[in-house]
Amino acid sequence: MARAGRKITVSSLEGKIEKQKELLAKSKARYETDKEELLRLIRLRDSMQAKELMDAIAKSKYSIGDVIKMVKGKASNMED
Repeated sequence: MARAGRKITVSSLEGKIEKQKELLAKSKARYETDKEELLRLIRLRDSMQAKELMDAIAKSKYSIGDVIKMVKGKASNMED
């Protein structure tokens, strides 16, 4: 014979709803923290790459204007 399931009451559902709301609030807080850390790391990486690019331009024989033209595809006859 099959077992009879528990009877669900409004008060038990209210308790479950409150627990789920708390869980969701914690998850949202963690998500926001993780998202901010991701954005911080991306900004740091981009900053490091920009510095590396500027250092490479400074050491090259080309001016910043020349490099901009090269990147935009407007330069002609540029050799290393």
